[in-house]
Amino acid sequence: MSKAIHHRCRCTGETFTDTQWYHWLKNHDSRESVFEFKEFRYNINDVCLTPRKPVEWQNKYCRIVITTAQSPNGLWDYGYDFRFHDNAGNGGAIFVDDDYNGYQSEKAAISSCLKWMRKILGNILKYMRAVGDDFDEFGNYTANSTILPYLERANVQIDALIERFDPRQLDLFE
Repeated sequence: MSKAIHHRCRCTGETFTDTQWYHWLKNHDSRESVFEFKEFRYNINDVCLTPRKPVEWQNKYCRIVITTAQSPNGLWDYGYDFRFHDNAGNGGAIFVDDDYNGYQSEKAAISSCLKWMRKILGNILKYMRAVGDDFDEFGNYTANSTILPYLERANVQIDALIERFDPRQLDLFE
């Protein structure tokens, strides 16, 4: 096995060689908390196990969940879980240990995630409008016209959330 660094846990500062990492994984659960800051607990992979969930919305064909976590340097990160019909993605909020990553506020993290989701959803909407109702490559009929209104409602909801979480807007009671 190599003596080179195989894994680095940013929240604890620990580094692991291949052998050390193998032993750590063998004797620990990846859901185990290795670092705490305020209400946020992080695992060995620097993923927050106890993030806040400031955004959660869904309809029949769409789901939007955004989570946030703060690191000791004051910077925030977002996690996400989305589904737009048959397109989906998820990822956790992670520990931020440098000034080039992360966001100055929770609102800025949420806003950035929403803008990224809006871009993804915009591409899906553009494609579905162009294709229309048709048969897919497997011969299954796809009724995009039935699904489009739900996706368009999600797009309107994302725009409303972007306005609500605009980091330039002042909060009176925070």
